[in-house]
Amino acid sequence: MLLRSNVIFEIRTELRGSSHIDGIYKDQREALARADALIGQIKYEAVRIFAVDPSLREKMIFEKITSIAEAPIRIMPADDVITLSSSSDLYSFRFRLMLGRILRNYLDRENIPVIELIHNRERLTRLTKDHKVYTQVVSQLKKVLEPSDTLKKQGDGLAERLLTDVLKQTNDFESFLPAATALDHGGITGLLQFIETAPESKRSILLTFALAKRLSTVTSWTQKIETIISLFGESISENGLHLLDEALAELLDGATAIKEIMGAATDLSEVLDVLVGLLGIDLRLAAPRTAAVVPRIRAISRTQQLPATEEIVLRRILKTLDGSMRLTNFGRDAEETVLRRLIIGLCDSVGCRGGGSMALALIKRARSVLGNGIEDLSFDEAVNEVCSLLPNKSSVISLIISLKGAPTITEGQSSFLLKKLAEIFLQTRNLSDLFGDTLEKSEKEQLVQQLAITLAASALPVDLSRNLLLRLESFVKQGKY
Repeated sequence: MLLRSNVIFEIRTELRGSSHIDGIYKDQREALARADALIGQIKYEAVRIFAVDPSLREKMIFEKITSIAEAPIRIMPADDVITLSSSSDLYSFRFRLMLGRILRNYLDRENIPVIELIHNRERLTRLTKDHKVYTQVVSQLKKVLEPSDTLKKQGDGLAERLLTDVLKQTNDFESFLPAATALDHGGITGLLQFIETAPESKRSILLTFALAKRLSTVTSWTQKIETIISLFGESISENGLHLLDEALAELLDGATAIKEIMGAATDLSEVLDVLVGLLGIDLRLAAPRTAAVVPRIRAISRTQQLPATEEIVLRRILKTLDGSMRLTNFGRDAEETVLRRLIIGLCDSVGCRGGGSMALALIKRARSVLGNGIEDLSFDEAVNEVCSLLPNKSSVISLIISLKGAPTITEGQSSFLLKKLAEIFLQTRNLSDLFGDTLEKSEKEQLVQQLAITLAASALPVDLSRNLLLRLESFVKQGKY
């Protein structure tokens, strides 16, 4: 039973006999979601929630006690290759993302993103002194770091040297404080103006330090995400938007962070509704009560381009679709509805969000969900069913092009896709056939340019791609709108 709204909910953790207040929430659901996330970190001996009324009387409403002590740190394999030209590249978004995946178990347990870790001398020192952990991290870094010729000339031990450089930089804490002050007084605009006056070699360090210091003032992942969201503004510059996009993406890359913001989501359809919503797309499903940051991210995604955040969210959507769980536990008809809305939401006139891998994941789901309940659809049948759901021929063409570029498409599937693509273009007489009659002339011209870019960059045979581009060009020249 949920308690009345004038009660606050205080989360307390216990470790080695010491109690610590993790956070205070106005919403009981958010407090329970945070408690579940803390339990999942396998770090605390106990997690409790206390309801505190206005007269400061408290009542424990949740308790989880475990005998698990601090679990060993698991080092995960890296999944990217990073090119480095200097040690300052270690503060770049791509490196932070990659290191975050290597140290995910540790970061989730400690509630700290890499952007904070690389500026925290105490935590870095502890990690480097743990010989087993340090050796594994260095081993993973050696597999993914691609040094420049200048760094190669410095000899072996690159990963060790770079980590040592990062640790040394934490000694310059005092010299970095003006960057944090600039952020406090002038927001992202003030920080970027301050950075312009700094030596180029120090800029990435100062930028990440200022954000790390701000993030260190809160504890939960939801609060850290809220901290970044609060820095967005109507007049934010392109550079400021880029900086905050990367910081938000880094936070959302963590499983515990996603679990926190999901709130009460349990059914897979609810999870997908929240994830797709982070892209600014409304699936119109009955979404659960989520953390307050979710609608704020959704609103920003509808008005701003956030490529790094989109990449991270799409990666998680793809991972969710690739699993074996049903899209919903509320019956076959409901599962069809979820899939249809996913397809319409993720596939538009210029491509499938998430590229070939996402398009193929949707087709795989369609084979089972849109079948007769006894037998799955064939690949060809599933493609035809999915294409029938899309609003116009341009969306169909873009989906087929995305599928053609998927890494696991077979020769037979590729042949079917090429045949279908050629048939669609042969049946197209003007741009209204492609995009429908609801768009303005200028909007159609913009979509033609985007579709032309998609065709030029596609994995289609050269002759077919050229012929399709010429056909598009002829529609525009002849004014066939």
